This record gives sequence, structure tokens and C-alpha cells, in this order.
Amino acid sequence: LAQALEHCPCVRGCPAIADSLMEPGSPDDDAPVAEPPTVGEASLAEPQQVEEAAGTSAEFYRMDTDISNISQKGGETGASISAEVTAVEAEEQSANAAEDKPLPWWKKRKEEAAQQPRTRLGEGRCVGLVIEWRGHMGWIQPLTKINHDQAKRHRGRIYLAVNDIVVASGADEDEGEQEKKDDKEGENDAKEKTKTRLEPAPIKEGQVVDFFVYLDGEGLGAEECRKRTVLRLTLPHAEATRVLKDNPQWSEYLTDSEYYPAFEREHGVLLRKYAWPLPFAVLELWSHPEELVAAAIKLATPADAGDCDVRLLLPEDDLAKAEELPSAKVSGHIVVPRPLPCRSLLLQTNKDDCAQAIRTFLKLMASPSQGNSS
Repeated sequence: LAQALEHCPCVRGCPAIADSLMEPGSPDDDAPVAEPPTVGEASLAEPQQVEEAAGTSAEFYRMDTDISNISQKGGETGASISAEVTAVEAEEQSANAAEDKPLPWWKKRKEEAAQQPRTRLGEGRCVGLVIEWRGHMGWIQPLTKINHDQAKRHRGRIYLAVNDIVVASGADEDEGEQEKKDDKEGENDAKEKTKTRLEPAPIKEGQVVDFFVYLDGEGLGAEECRKRTVLRLTLPHAEATRVLKDNPQWSEYLTDSEYYPAFEREHGVLLRKYAWPLPFAVLELWSHPEELVAAAIKLATPADAGDCDVRLLLPEDDLAKAEELPSAKVSGHIVVPRPLPCRSLLLQTNKDDCAQAIRTFLKLMASPSQGNSS
């Protein structure tokens, strides 16, 4: 069977079977056979050489491992750097795209108008009512006539920016006296007081202000705007008719009342008369302290009288403040029930003492009420 298989062409065609069946000296034994390494050759290598070869192999392994780690870290660092570069390029592209993107028409017009210089119109101040305030800007409804082509723009309103609000000089006499004391105590403290005083004064809707009018690319605006102080008093109807002879005007923003522009031109005080059905006339004066004092005395004192008879309205919440006016007499009941309950505060004295009492009253009204931190 072995001989048959040896000469079988199928078997001879299969090298694996043929090699296993061939014997030395057979006709197919002419192919070279690889001699296996002998044990003697391995035993001829010295132990030191074997250890050196093993150490060299281990050293190469460590080197390959370090190179692999370095390559991995380098790849991570390169990836992070590439990401940063990509982010920077994206930002630059976004910035370039933003620069190339055209601005909205209203923003572009506003920027162009801001670059145009202002031109002040006239030399006198105008009076108006703040009808809208957003914290940084607002709108004023003028109560004096403005003769200009742009006066009807923005529905007749005047633009007001917070940086154009100033503190009225001489509005607080005690503040000026305190500043002089601070100047004597130290120049640095005085500068700090001055810096604080020059900050924009708070303003709110319903506030009466006076201002200069300027013109720029956006229309008419208000600059050096000063807020006014309010003083309310009562007069008998006959006396109110006698002193208010000029023609009144009306505004949709001053409800239930009429105002007198001629009194403003003559005394620098906006006079507002309410149309409430009361046994007396309620007058509201808007101006600065000294102008208010002079106007109140003029309205409440007949020309031939030597003493004043001024009846101011004292809010019920400020009743305790009247204790600092010992010469004043406060009514025992509320004389004006709405919109703010008020009592009558009577000043009957000579003009000088009456003027000083009104100044003190204005300062007391400007201070916070008890229990009110605002």
C-alpha cells in the first residue's frame, strides 16, 4: 500500500503527503531540505550575550512604547491646537462676515446722526413734560411753542438722553454751603463732592423739566435738561381769577387742568390750575426753589398787603415734617381728598419770614418721608 501510494500521481501532487511519505534515497528526494538548528549551536552562545540580547530587545520595546506614547500625546496636542486654530479662524470669519453684513437702516441712520454736530436753537430755555422714560433715554412733550421745521418730527416730542440731564445750579442752597465747608476741610473731599453732584439726576415720567433745544441729524433734542420742583397751594376762586388773567392752554398729558404759558414767560414758573369741583382753586407751580418762593408770595399776597397769607398743600404722609415749621398752622382735616390726600398748611407772617418758611418747606418735601427709604 505504501508503494502504491508512493507512485500515485494524486499523492505525489500533494506536497504535504508526499513529503511525509518520501524516504531518503527516493527519486523525489532531490529537493533541498532545511536543516533544523542543533542544540549544540544554541549552547555555544554565552550567557552574557543572551542577556545583552534580551536587554537590547527590552530596551527597544520601551523605546517603541515611549515613541508610541509621545506620538499619541503629540496627536492629542496637535488635535487641540488644530481645534483652537479652527476656532480662531471661525471667529475671524464670523467677525469678517459681521463687518461685511450691512447694518439695518435705522441703526445706520442713528450712527450717522450721532456723528453730526449739534446746533443749539435759540438762547432761551423751553419747558416740557417727560412723558416717557426708559432709564437711559426718553421723550419730552414741550409745553412752550418751538418754531422750527423739525418741531413736528417724532410726533412733536423732544428727544432726551440721560447724559443731557444736569443738576440745577442753586437748586439746593444747603448743598452749596456744605461744599464750601468741605473746601475748607480738604480739597480732595470737595472734589469728590463735586464729582458726585455732577452725576445725572434721577428723572421719571410726569416730571416737568426745562432745557435748551438742539438740532442734529435725528431731529430736535434736549440738552442741559434740569428737573423742576413742585409746590402746590390753594387760592379762593375770586383771587385766582384776579391773578390769572392770561389765556390758558390745555394739554392731553395734563388732565383735569389748564396751564398758563404767559406766567412761565414772566416768572419762569409753569403754573397749572386744576378744574376740580372744590370750594377753592388748586394751583400747582413747577420751577426752581427761588422762583417758586417769589411766585407763591406774589400769588397769595395782594399788592397793598404787607403780610403774606399763603396756604400750601401738605401731603398726609408728610404730616410729621410740619413740626419743623413752628410758625405754620396745619388744618385739622383733609382739604384735598384725591389723588393724594392733603391738608392745608397756613403761613401768616411778613414776606421775609414767609419766604424762609417756604424754602424750608421745599427742603422738607424733598427729603424722604419717615418709613420711606426711597
